[in-house]
Amino acid sequence: MKRLRDYLHRSPEFWLIAFLCTPFVYLLSSGPVLATAFWLRDRTDWDGFYSVMWLYWPLLEGPLAWPFMFYIQWWTQLFGTMPPG
Repeated sequence: MKRLRDYLHRSPEFWLIAFLCTPFVYLLSSGPVLATAFWLRDRTDWDGFYSVMWLYWPLLEGPLAWPFMFYIQWWTQLFGTMPPG
């Protein structure tokens, strides 16, 4: 139990870095996760893989949608697949 207590009482700098890195990891993971879902949908013809898009809906429809569409498109081309539509 001491390890959990030590983990929860980390320095404020740790939590600040964790807080700042979380959106960065979210943005970077969007391309490979969506491309994998599109690739799986192409291979299996099961539309359920498109539900992954709900996780990244703020990126797909928000104010940052335009620049990230190029990033997601690059990943889909790397996987040899296409997004829906």
